[in-house]
Amino acid sequence: MGIAALLATSAASGASIPPYNAIVSGNFSDSCCDIGGGLAVGGNATLPSYMSVADAMNGELATAFPSSAMLIIAGTVTGGPAQLYAGDYYSPNGGVNNVGSGKSISSPDPVTFSTAFTQFQGESNQISTETPTCTTCVSGTGTLTITVNRVGLNIINLTTAELAGATSISFKAGTGVTFASNTTSYGNAWVLLNVPGISDTLNLSSGTWFNGSQQVGSTAYGAEDVLYNFYQATSLTFQGTIVGSVLAPGAAVTDNSGQQIDGSLVAASFAGSAEFHNLNFLGPTFTPEPAPAAFVGAGLIALALLRKHRRH
Repeated sequence: MGIAALLATSAASGASIPPYNAIVSGNFSDSCCDIGGGLAVGGNATLPSYMSVADAMNGELATAFPSSAMLIIAGTVTGGPAQLYAGDYYSPNGGVNNVGSGKSISSPDPVTFSTAFTQFQGESNQISTETPTCTTCVSGTGTLTITVNRVGLNIINLTTAELAGATSISFKAGTGVTFASNTTSYGNAWVLLNVPGISDTLNLSSGTWFNGSQQVGSTAYGAEDVLYNFYQATSLTFQGTIVGSVLAPGAAVTDNSGQQIDGSLVAASFAGSAEFHNLNFLGPTFTPEPAPAAFVGAGLIALALLRKHRRH
């Protein structure tokens, strides 16, 4: 199991957060490409013509999604239609062409977005207060080098200045640490990056590297080892291909690159031109203490993995 057992229903909140490739509480607009995993939109959706959804599942079970709905669009749909390849869907205003074996779901919405995003923001805030495992592991400008010096979960705080000066990030394995390199050679370390700031830019236009090997695309296995936590952001801009999952529950995310998002996205809204690849953060289960009542026994964050995955 990955780091995200908030997927489990919390008795305190009654919410269940499934492993969507992208989940936004507000509007979602993508002028470009497909989404390999599931998509959940709490507002309106603007889609390219015949955008594929859930056509590259990595073994996720439909039962991991609320009411087996791998596609949720609570508001109106402009453009499209979305081509749904797996699971059921909830889209009361149409805009879905079900090319799989699923079915349309009637009201109510399988996800209560207000409750879900209250959980996301609370957990994001809590993660940001965790003690870093290393305070001397970040160096360089332009290319930001992050030395991963321990097996297991690494918690590293980035400053706004460090992130602002970077156009690429290079993860360097310390002694005994390995990164994923292919479908059968998995790493033993995961990186959680806390990033402060109300208005942030994640610029990876010059690439993301693991021990000198650039990772990109649907086979960017290093993406499953990295999670960015933008716990304060209300505005977040992507430049270049984003390799890793992004937790930014309060942020309006804009993608200026026309590239890829190789990981999961949790945000208040999304507008851009990006292809989403279904690569979720696979860090180990971790329960911060003290935890709010809604999160006790629920793990670290709701990004991912109550599901079968190729790493299992």
